[in-house]
Amino acid sequence: MKSKSFLSINKIENNEKKPVPRKRIKRLIIADMILLVLILGLFIATEKPEKINSLAAEPESFDTVNLEWEQSAHADRYHIYRQEEDGKSEYIATAREPQYHDQKLVTGRKYSYSVYPCNGIRRGGKALCATASATPMLDTPKLSISTKEGEVTLSVSEVDGAIGYEISRNGKKLCDTKEPVYTDIQAEPGKEYTYAARAFRYKKEPVYSDYSKKKKASLISAGEINAEISGEDILFSWDGDEAYSEYALYDGKDLLTETSGHEYRLESLDPGKKYNIRLIGNADDGSVSPESEKSFEIATEPMTNQEAREAACEWAANIAADDSFSYGTGERAHRCGCYFCGTNTGPVKNKKGKSLVKGHSYAKTYCCVTFVTAAYAHGAGDPAVLKLCQSGGTFQNYPKSYKGHGSWKNAGKPSYKNLQPGDILCKESHVALYIGDGKIAHAIGSGGWSSRGILVSNLSQKKYKAFELVMRYQGNGRGEKYVIKEIPQGKSITAAKEEQSDKHEKNS
Repeated sequence: MKSKSFLSINKIENNEKKPVPRKRIKRLIIADMILLVLILGLFIATEKPEKINSLAAEPESFDTVNLEWEQSAHADRYHIYRQEEDGKSEYIATAREPQYHDQKLVTGRKYSYSVYPCNGIRRGGKALCATASATPMLDTPKLSISTKEGEVTLSVSEVDGAIGYEISRNGKKLCDTKEPVYTDIQAEPGKEYTYAARAFRYKKEPVYSDYSKKKKASLISAGEINAEISGEDILFSWDGDEAYSEYALYDGKDLLTETSGHEYRLESLDPGKKYNIRLIGNADDGSVSPESEKSFEIATEPMTNQEAREAACEWAANIAADDSFSYGTGERAHRCGCYFCGTNTGPVKNKKGKSLVKGHSYAKTYCCVTFVTAAYAHGAGDPAVLKLCQSGGTFQNYPKSYKGHGSWKNAGKPSYKNLQPGDILCKESHVALYIGDGKIAHAIGSGGWSSRGILVSNLSQKKYKAFELVMRYQGNGRGEKYVIKEIPQGKSITAAKEEQSDKHEKNS
């Protein structure tokens, strides 16, 4: 059978076909006519789909548009056409349900859509279709701001499809950044700023989202740092702010103190040393202030004659008022040496751990000549008197002793009306420093060395007459005073900020 069929086919291919019988042609024509009638009947019997009354086109994401429309009566499918800006309308899909997601679109480009209802072999014409347009866009980011680390830190919610974020401050562009976190290192304490952010897509021709809601932020400083000389110490102070309950004060990296107050006393001046003081405020909620920073240097300057005399009086009054002062105890106590700077001299030189005065050891012994000598050595800072003091010597009760050390003059017998602050009153067994306002500072007591103390007393006319002469300091600025100078911010701080700024630019 197969062989015969193959032969018959070959006969046909070899143009050995037989003529088609007329009856067969007639049957084919009749079959075609019947089919045409059936199709025409089906077309007439199928109801025409009704018009689509509404079509909604909404951007679903940065590259997707969602289409939804009302169901058309008598429609079993829908043909969807899309037209780009300045382009032709093209068929893109057939949907069985009244919705469609058009994906892989270009962000920011407008697309127009037409949806035609269809049923059977019919497709509704333009009169029945619905049209709408939409532009896929980036979502609007949300912006949050934190100042807990003492800096303005912006956090932007990540946006699907975005390649970066634009940050604006006070209505002007601040920067572009790849990361959704940015620190504004240029924000200054005490100023209020308004920030906003938007996402963008594409590098050459960026397409932007809408701006986020604006957010305000300000950095509250822990206070302006001030420094002053206070006796032999440095007093650092700051005004602070009610936002902070505690402050941390540093010298460079070294923590000096943590305090709820607004000042700190650093003992022992160190001339020539530089202090890099940093202040940070800590709030109860865990947030911290921006860092306040100042640099200071301890220097010495020549004192005027008046400044030296005033400094000697101030030093003497402070020692007299300080009940806790104990330099004169234990191994530093002796009769004539300067217990204020620790020299060990006297009738019998001190041994380790002991102070011998006429063979006896006392807990506390002060001497008036030692005290007034120290006032000009340590208070006024007169170099010649300081050298005398540190060698264990003191002024004696006669003019020659004073004139041999520093610049002094004998002002004669005391006159109650002509006494000047800083004058030293001398008599055979006692000396005192006149500090003004009718008062003297001196070392005095009763019951021998063991009960002597330093105090301030009123100088009555009767008492001043008991003194025989007045020695008046004429240093003319040969003494020195400590001063603290503020050092302008160095390049290191600026360089650090520039380095941080470079990092932000690299992220952009």
